[in-house]
Amino acid sequence: MPKKFDDAFVITIRRIQEQPKARARQAMEVLKWTLLSKRKLTVVELCHALAISPGDTHLDRDNFPAEISLVQWCLGLVIFDKETSSIRLVHKSLFEYLNRQHEENQLFQRGQSEIAQVCLTYMDFEDSPVEIALVTYDIFGFLADITEKDTQTITEHLDKFCLLGYAIRNWGFHLIEDTSEGTKDLTIRLFLSSNNMNISRGFHHLLLSDKDKFRPSDIQKELRFFKHCENPRKLNKSQDSFTPSFGLYAAAYFNELSILESLLEKDSDKIDLKWFLKKRPHFILPLKRATKRLQERS
Repeated sequence: MPKKFDDAFVITIRRIQEQPKARARQAMEVLKWTLLSKRKLTVVELCHALAISPGDTHLDRDNFPAEISLVQWCLGLVIFDKETSSIRLVHKSLFEYLNRQHEENQLFQRGQSEIAQVCLTYMDFEDSPVEIALVTYDIFGFLADITEKDTQTITEHLDKFCLLGYAIRNWGFHLIEDTSEGTKDLTIRLFLSSNNMNISRGFHHLLLSDKDKFRPSDIQKELRFFKHCENPRKLNKSQDSFTPSFGLYAAAYFNELSILESLLEKDSDKIDLKWFLKKRPHFILPLKRATKRLQERS
Protein backbone atom coordinates (compact mmCIF):
# COMPACT_ATOMS: atom_id res chain seq x y z
CA MET A 1 0.00 0.00 0.00
CA PRO A 2 1.38 3.46 -0.88
CA LYS A 3 2.68 5.30 2.18
CA LYS A 4 0.52 8.31 1.31
CA PHE A 5 -2.60 6.22 2.07
CA ASP A 6 -1.22 5.23 5.47
CA ASP A 7 -0.41 8.84 6.23
CA ALA A 8 -3.92 9.93 5.24
CA PHE A 9 -5.51 7.29 7.47
CA VAL A 10 -3.29 8.25 10.41
CA ILE A 11 -4.31 11.89 10.05
CA THR A 12 -8.02 11.06 9.75
CA ILE A 13 -8.03 8.75 12.76
CA ARG A 14 -6.23 11.43 14.77
CA ARG A 15 -8.94 13.91 13.72
CA ILE A 16 -11.62 11.41 14.79
CA GLN A 17 -10.02 11.01 18.21
CA GLU A 18 -9.80 14.79 18.63
CA GLN A 19 -13.57 15.15 18.28
CA PRO A 20 -15.71 15.60 21.43
CA LYS A 21 -15.39 12.50 23.61
CA ALA A 22 -18.77 10.94 22.79
CA ARG A 23 -18.30 11.40 19.05
CA ALA A 24 -14.77 10.04 19.11
CA ARG A 25 -15.78 6.98 21.13
CA GLN A 26 -18.72 6.15 18.87
CA ALA A 27 -16.68 6.62 15.69
CA MET A 28 -13.94 4.28 16.92
CA GLU A 29 -16.60 1.74 17.92
CA VAL A 30 -18.07 1.92 14.41
CA LEU A 31 -14.64 1.31 12.92
CA LYS A 32 -14.02 -1.59 15.33
CA TRP A 33 -17.29 -3.36 14.55
CA THR A 34 -16.96 -2.72 10.83
CA LEU A 35 -13.45 -4.19 10.82
CA LEU A 36 -13.90 -7.14 13.18
CA SER A 37 -17.49 -8.34 12.72
CA LYS A 38 -17.78 -11.76 11.09
CA ARG A 39 -20.22 -10.47 8.53
CA LYS A 40 -21.59 -7.08 7.52
CA LEU A 41 -23.99 -5.71 10.10
CA THR A 42 -27.04 -3.80 8.99
CA VAL A 43 -27.32 -0.23 10.21
CA VAL A 44 -30.02 -1.27 12.70
CA GLU A 45 -27.90 -4.16 14.03
CA LEU A 46 -24.96 -1.80 14.46
CA CYS A 47 -27.15 0.67 16.37
CA HIS A 48 -28.16 -2.16 18.73
CA ALA A 49 -24.50 -3.13 19.24
CA LEU A 50 -23.43 0.44 19.98
CA ALA A 51 -26.23 0.91 22.52
CA ILE A 52 -24.86 -1.81 24.83
CA SER A 53 -22.54 -1.29 27.79
CA PRO A 54 -21.03 -3.93 30.11
CA GLY A 55 -23.42 -4.77 32.92
CA ASP A 56 -26.59 -3.78 31.05
CA THR A 57 -29.59 -5.99 31.82
CA HIS A 58 -32.00 -4.69 29.19
CA LEU A 59 -31.89 -2.97 25.83
CA ASP A 60 -32.25 0.80 26.33
CA ARG A 61 -33.47 2.11 23.00
CA ASP A 62 -32.78 5.66 24.15
CA ASN A 63 -29.10 4.78 23.75
CA PHE A 64 -29.42 4.12 20.02
CA PRO A 65 -27.19 6.49 18.04
CA ALA A 66 -28.63 8.57 15.23
CA GLU A 67 -28.03 6.60 12.04
CA ILE A 68 -26.58 9.62 10.24
CA SER A 69 -23.92 9.97 12.96
CA LEU A 70 -22.53 6.50 12.16
CA VAL A 71 -21.09 7.89 8.93
CA GLN A 72 -20.62 11.57 9.76
CA TRP A 73 -18.52 11.10 12.88
CA CYS A 74 -16.13 8.71 11.09
CA LEU A 75 -15.06 11.63 8.87
CA GLY A 76 -15.19 9.80 5.57
CA LEU A 77 -13.72 6.44 6.63
CA VAL A 78 -17.04 4.59 6.32
CA ILE A 79 -19.93 4.86 3.91
CA PHE A 80 -23.52 3.64 3.81
CA ASP A 81 -24.01 0.67 1.47
CA LYS A 82 -27.55 1.06 0.13
CA GLU A 83 -27.57 -2.41 -1.43
CA THR A 84 -27.07 -4.19 1.90
CA SER A 85 -28.33 -1.42 4.25
CA SER A 86 -25.01 -1.67 6.07
CA ILE A 87 -22.00 0.46 6.95
CA ARG A 88 -18.73 -0.48 5.27
CA LEU A 89 -15.18 0.83 5.14
CA VAL A 90 -14.60 3.31 2.36
CA HIS A 91 -11.89 1.31 0.59
CA LYS A 92 -10.01 -2.00 0.73
CA SER A 93 -6.81 -0.11 1.52
CA LEU A 94 -8.43 1.16 4.74
CA PHE A 95 -9.36 -2.39 5.73
CA GLU A 96 -5.75 -3.48 5.15
CA TYR A 97 -4.42 -0.57 7.20
CA LEU A 98 -6.81 -1.07 10.13
CA ASN A 99 -6.29 -4.83 10.11
CA ARG A 100 -2.54 -4.39 10.20
CA GLN A 101 -2.83 -1.91 13.06
CA HIS A 102 -5.07 -4.35 14.93
CA GLU A 103 -2.70 -7.28 14.43
CA GLU A 104 0.16 -5.11 15.70
CA ASN A 105 -1.89 -4.15 18.79
CA GLN A 106 -2.00 -0.50 17.79
CA LEU A 107 -5.79 -0.37 17.46
CA PHE A 108 -8.68 -2.28 19.06
CA GLN A 109 -6.34 -4.34 21.25
CA ARG A 110 -9.22 -6.08 23.08
CA GLY A 111 -11.68 -5.64 20.24
CA GLN A 112 -12.58 -9.31 19.82
CA SER A 113 -13.20 -9.80 23.53
CA GLU A 114 -15.24 -6.60 23.71
CA ILE A 115 -17.46 -7.71 20.84
CA ALA A 116 -17.91 -11.14 22.45
CA GLN A 117 -18.93 -9.42 25.67
CA VAL A 118 -21.50 -7.28 23.85
CA CYS A 119 -22.94 -10.41 22.19
CA LEU A 120 -23.21 -12.27 25.50
CA THR A 121 -24.65 -9.27 27.31
CA TYR A 122 -27.25 -8.88 24.57
CA MET A 123 -28.17 -12.58 24.70
CA ASP A 124 -28.80 -12.28 28.45
CA PHE A 125 -31.06 -9.24 28.25
CA GLU A 126 -34.46 -9.67 29.83
CA ASP A 127 -37.66 -9.34 27.84
CA SER A 128 -40.91 -8.33 29.49
CA PRO A 129 -43.63 -10.10 27.44
CA VAL A 130 -44.39 -13.34 29.28
CA GLU A 131 -45.75 -15.00 26.15
CA ILE A 132 -42.25 -15.02 24.58
CA ALA A 133 -40.84 -17.15 27.39
CA LEU A 134 -43.87 -19.43 27.40
CA VAL A 135 -43.84 -19.97 23.64
CA THR A 136 -40.12 -20.69 23.40
CA TYR A 137 -40.10 -22.84 26.53
CA ASP A 138 -43.01 -24.93 25.29
CA ILE A 139 -41.45 -25.33 21.86
CA PHE A 140 -38.22 -26.78 23.21
CA GLY A 141 -39.61 -28.54 26.24
CA PHE A 142 -43.00 -29.99 25.62
CA LEU A 143 -44.60 -29.23 22.25
CA ALA A 144 -43.94 -30.99 18.95
CA ASP A 145 -45.61 -28.42 16.71
CA ILE A 146 -45.35 -24.68 16.22
CA THR A 147 -48.54 -22.81 15.47
CA GLU A 148 -48.81 -19.91 13.06
CA LYS A 149 -49.31 -17.60 16.04
CA ASP A 150 -46.12 -18.94 17.66
CA THR A 151 -44.21 -18.31 14.44
CA GLN A 152 -45.47 -14.74 14.31
CA THR A 153 -44.59 -14.15 17.97
CA ILE A 154 -41.07 -15.49 17.54
CA THR A 155 -40.49 -13.56 14.32
CA GLU A 156 -41.60 -10.35 16.04
CA HIS A 157 -39.22 -11.14 18.91
CA LEU A 158 -36.25 -11.52 16.56
CA ASP A 159 -37.21 -8.34 14.74
CA LYS A 160 -37.34 -6.52 18.06
CA PHE A 161 -33.91 -7.84 19.07
CA CYS A 162 -32.31 -7.86 15.64
CA LEU A 163 -28.72 -8.42 16.86
CA LEU A 164 -29.69 -11.74 18.46
CA GLY A 165 -29.00 -13.85 15.37
CA TYR A 166 -25.51 -12.40 15.00
CA ALA A 167 -24.78 -12.67 18.73
CA ILE A 168 -25.77 -16.34 19.03
CA ARG A 169 -23.92 -17.43 15.92
CA ASN A 170 -20.70 -15.43 16.42
CA TRP A 171 -19.94 -14.76 20.10
CA GLY A 172 -17.73 -17.86 20.22
CA PHE A 173 -15.68 -16.91 17.17
CA HIS A 174 -14.85 -13.56 18.77
CA LEU A 175 -14.11 -15.19 22.13
CA ILE A 176 -11.73 -17.72 20.60
CA GLU A 177 -9.58 -14.91 19.23
CA ASP A 178 -9.31 -13.09 22.56
CA THR A 179 -10.57 -14.59 25.81
CA SER A 180 -10.64 -12.39 28.89
CA GLU A 181 -11.61 -13.64 32.34
CA GLY A 182 -14.54 -11.24 32.46
CA THR A 183 -15.93 -12.52 29.17
CA LYS A 184 -15.43 -16.14 30.19
CA ASP A 185 -17.29 -15.52 33.46
CA LEU A 186 -20.11 -13.82 31.57
CA THR A 187 -20.39 -16.83 29.24
CA ILE A 188 -20.62 -19.32 32.10
CA ARG A 189 -23.18 -17.20 33.96
CA LEU A 190 -25.34 -17.00 30.84
CA PHE A 191 -25.35 -20.74 30.20
CA LEU A 192 -25.90 -21.65 33.85
CA SER A 193 -28.61 -19.02 34.33
CA SER A 194 -32.08 -20.01 35.49
CA ASN A 195 -33.54 -16.82 34.01
CA ASN A 196 -36.40 -17.91 31.76
CA MET A 197 -36.86 -14.37 30.49
CA ASN A 198 -33.54 -13.76 28.77
CA ILE A 199 -34.08 -12.90 25.12
CA SER A 200 -31.93 -15.75 23.77
CA ARG A 201 -34.00 -18.39 25.55
CA GLY A 202 -35.30 -20.84 22.97
CA PHE A 203 -33.51 -19.26 20.00
CA HIS A 204 -30.19 -21.09 20.06
CA HIS A 205 -31.28 -23.11 17.04
CA LEU A 206 -29.94 -20.12 15.09
CA LEU A 207 -26.46 -21.49 15.76
CA LEU A 208 -27.37 -24.47 13.62
CA SER A 209 -28.81 -22.47 10.75
CA ASP A 210 -26.98 -21.09 7.74
CA LYS A 211 -28.93 -17.88 8.15
CA ASP A 212 -29.63 -15.50 11.02
CA LYS A 213 -33.33 -15.46 10.23
CA PHE A 214 -35.93 -17.55 11.99
CA ARG A 215 -37.30 -20.56 10.14
CA PRO A 216 -39.82 -22.91 11.76
CA SER A 217 -38.04 -25.87 10.17
CA ASP A 218 -34.86 -24.99 12.11
CA ILE A 219 -36.65 -25.47 15.40
CA GLN A 220 -38.49 -28.58 14.29
CA LYS A 221 -35.27 -30.19 13.06
CA GLU A 222 -33.40 -29.84 16.35
CA LEU A 223 -36.29 -30.10 18.81
CA ARG A 224 -35.64 -33.67 19.88
CA PHE A 225 -31.88 -33.17 20.15
CA PHE A 226 -32.10 -30.24 22.56
CA LYS A 227 -35.01 -31.76 24.45
CA HIS A 228 -33.01 -34.88 25.33
CA CYS A 229 -29.57 -33.37 25.94
CA GLU A 230 -30.17 -33.65 29.67
CA ASN A 231 -30.85 -36.83 31.53
CA PRO A 232 -34.62 -37.42 31.18
CA ARG A 233 -34.78 -38.15 34.90
CA LYS A 234 -33.80 -34.54 35.54
CA LEU A 235 -36.21 -33.03 33.00
CA ASN A 236 -39.23 -31.34 34.55
CA LYS A 237 -41.24 -28.16 34.11
CA SER A 238 -39.95 -26.50 37.25
CA GLN A 239 -36.33 -26.20 36.13
CA ASP A 240 -34.57 -24.44 33.33
CA SER A 241 -33.36 -27.59 31.61
CA PHE A 242 -32.48 -26.05 28.26
CA THR A 243 -29.67 -23.64 29.04
CA PRO A 244 -26.96 -26.00 30.42
CA SER A 245 -27.27 -28.40 27.49
CA PHE A 246 -27.06 -25.62 24.95
CA GLY A 247 -24.05 -24.21 26.76
CA LEU A 248 -22.35 -27.58 26.37
CA TYR A 249 -23.31 -27.71 22.70
CA ALA A 250 -22.16 -24.14 22.01
CA ALA A 251 -18.86 -24.51 23.85
CA ALA A 252 -18.11 -27.71 21.92
CA TYR A 253 -19.20 -26.06 18.66
CA PHE A 254 -16.73 -23.20 19.21
CA ASN A 255 -14.09 -25.53 20.73
CA GLU A 256 -13.97 -23.40 23.90
CA LEU A 257 -12.29 -25.88 26.24
CA SER A 258 -12.18 -23.69 29.35
CA ILE A 259 -15.93 -23.05 29.17
CA LEU A 260 -16.57 -26.73 28.45
CA GLU A 261 -14.62 -27.62 31.59
CA SER A 262 -16.67 -25.25 33.73
CA LEU A 263 -19.99 -26.50 32.37
CA LEU A 264 -19.02 -30.14 32.75
CA GLU A 265 -17.80 -29.51 36.29
CA LYS A 266 -20.90 -27.61 37.44
CA ASP A 267 -23.66 -29.42 35.54
CA SER A 268 -22.39 -32.96 34.97
CA ASP A 269 -25.33 -34.46 36.87
CA LYS A 270 -27.81 -32.84 34.45
CA ILE A 271 -26.18 -33.90 31.20
CA ASP A 272 -26.63 -37.23 29.43
CA LEU A 273 -23.15 -37.13 27.91
CA LYS A 274 -23.31 -40.54 26.23
CA TRP A 275 -26.52 -39.62 24.45
CA PHE A 276 -25.06 -36.25 23.52
CA LEU A 277 -21.99 -37.79 21.89
CA LYS A 278 -24.04 -40.45 20.14
CA LYS A 279 -26.06 -37.73 18.42
CA ARG A 280 -23.14 -35.35 17.86
CA PRO A 281 -19.99 -37.52 17.53
CA HIS A 282 -18.02 -34.70 15.87
CA PHE A 283 -17.86 -33.03 19.32
CA ILE A 284 -16.08 -35.96 20.92
CA LEU A 285 -12.57 -34.44 20.65
CA PRO A 286 -13.26 -31.13 22.43
CA LEU A 287 -15.30 -32.96 25.08
CA LYS A 288 -12.55 -35.54 25.62
CA ARG A 289 -9.93 -32.77 25.92
CA ALA A 290 -12.06 -30.84 28.41
CA THR A 291 -12.75 -33.99 30.45
CA LYS A 292 -9.04 -34.88 30.50
CA ARG A 293 -8.10 -31.39 31.70
CA LEU A 294 -10.71 -31.65 34.44
CA GLN A 295 -9.33 -35.00 35.58
CA GLU A 296 -5.76 -33.63 35.62
CA ARG A 297 -6.85 -30.74 37.85
CA SER A 298 -8.73 -32.94 40.31
